[in-house]
Amino acid sequence: MNQKLKVWIIDPDIAFQKECAEKLRPFIPVITSGMVRTRTDVAEKISGVTHIVVDGDERLPKLLRLFFAGPIIAASSQEEFNELLMLAGCSHRSSKAKAMDLVLSLVDSGFSNEPLPVKKSFRILSWELIELIVEFLRSAKRPQKIEETRGFLAEIERVLREINRPGSVTEFKKIKDKLDELEVCPPDILSSRYADCLEDLREKTLSLYSKIFLS
Repeated sequence: MNQKLKVWIIDPDIAFQKECAEKLRPFIPVITSGMVRTRTDVAEKISGVTHIVVDGDERLPKLLRLFFAGPIIAASSQEEFNELLMLAGCSHRSSKAKAMDLVLSLVDSGFSNEPLPVKKSFRILSWELIELIVEFLRSAKRPQKIEETRGFLAEIERVLREINRPGSVTEFKKIKDKLDELEVCPPDILSSRYADCLEDLREKTLSLYSKIFLS
C-alpha cells in the first residue's frame, strides 16, 4: 500500500463508499464521508489527501478548492450533474462505475495533489470573498444579527489582506467602521440608522469587490 497517497470519497451513497474503499484499500489509504458542508469539515480531513471523488452537492468542489489543488473527480451517475460539478471546480469526470479506475489511472500517471501555494490564487480568493459578501448581506438584513454581521465583515477584511491590493484594506476599514458606529446609537433610532448604513455598506462592499476582481 502506498502510504504517500490518500483518496477521499465524498458521496451520500454509503454502498458506493464501501465499494470504492474495497477496491482501493489494497493499494491506497481511503477515507469516506457522506456529506461535507463547512470549511471545518474539510479542514478536519484534508491533511494528506491526494485525490478526491465527489457526488451529491454541486457546491462542494468550490469549497474543497479553498484547501486542495489536486485532482477532484466528479463521479455522478447523471452526466448533467457531473457537468455542474466540473463547473464548480472538479478537474476530472467519470461515471460511478468507472470512477475508481480513473483514480488508479491518475495514481499510475503520477497525477496527484500539489500543496497550495502560500498565497491563494485570485480565483480562490474571489470565491471566498463572494461567499462572505453573500453571507454578510443575508445577515445584515436583520438588525438583531448585528454581531454576526460584524463577524462577516471581519472575515471579509481578512480576505482583503490576503489579496493585498493597495488601498483595499484601508477602504474597507472605512466601511467596517461605519457599522461599528451603530453600537452607540440610541435604540429608538437604531432601525432607521441601520437601514441607511446597510444600503451604504452593500454598495461600497460590492463596489470594492468589483474594483479588485473585475477591473
